[in-house]
Amino acid sequence: MVSVSIIILNWNGKHFLKDCFDSITKQVFKDFEIILVDNGSSDSSIEFVRENYPSVKLIENKKNFGFAEANNIGARHAKGKYLVFLNNDTVVDKYWLNNLIGAMKTDKKLGCCGSKLLYHSKKNVINSIGSFLTVFGLSGSLGDGLLSSDFQEEIYLLAPSGGSMCIRRELFLRLNGFDPDFFAYSEDLDLGWRVWNSGYEIKLIPTSEVYHKYKVNRNAKKNYWITRNTMWAIMKNAAWDRIWLLPLSILTYLVIGFIFILTFKLNSGVSIWGGIVDALVNPRESLVKNNLARKRIIGLMQSIRIITRKMKKYI
Repeated sequence: MVSVSIIILNWNGKHFLKDCFDSITKQVFKDFEIILVDNGSSDSSIEFVRENYPSVKLIENKKNFGFAEANNIGARHAKGKYLVFLNNDTVVDKYWLNNLIGAMKTDKKLGCCGSKLLYHSKKNVINSIGSFLTVFGLSGSLGDGLLSSDFQEEIYLLAPSGGSMCIRRELFLRLNGFDPDFFAYSEDLDLGWRVWNSGYEIKLIPTSEVYHKYKVNRNAKKNYWITRNTMWAIMKNAAWDRIWLLPLSILTYLVIGFIFILTFKLNSGVSIWGGIVDALVNPRESLVKNNLARKRIIGLMQSIRIITRKMKKYI
């Protein structure tokens, strides 16, 4: 019986796998299994792994189930006490796993923790230290574009980044894992929120470093998923505070969609509005009596700074 199951999702990512797997094999912490969940790749990823990494447990999905459900499938095949979800387009530091698991073993209140994701091309710049939600109901990657040196201490997070996170397997299964309806994006926000509401805590472990070969995805479908799924997360996990948080989220995304259209990014604007409509036409019910994660929602002034920075970056 291994103590850790590392679950990696792949869809036509053969060109990423060697660097990712080789960095994992160099870990100081050795008691783990690797599970690769393939979402119907057509680039010979499966053959490459079978030939070069025979110890990796392969799960071959016949179609693309998206990020959420494919990782749930991997978790159902896992044997470890701890589940670690890792993007395939990453290279990990040799202490990456040791420091994640050390934090989980030391702090019994910790249900989940996340790594510091740095840009592979700029190793001193943060890609993400977790997922945030502002008081305006806008979600995104916390710390994006800031320096690694800005985050050297453990801090509480609303949610980890799904690109590299660790969670107790028993807790993950009890919470029914990622919500498969989300398909992709903001599923880590939803899961992290549920971890808090179940009575556990979440922290960033800054000494667990991952280098992410991130490329900006300007696909309009991404905007749709993020918008819809953020609103779904609010509907599911907020308590009385959804009375103000959900309307502000709707208004914020309406304005962002309008700005995209004014700047001639029509597909992005329309996709954001489509996400709003889908969330409202297909709402999610909240069974939460008390939003225990409420203190982790980013306040007014920091929310304004984040929104300003993101608007400058993407518009």
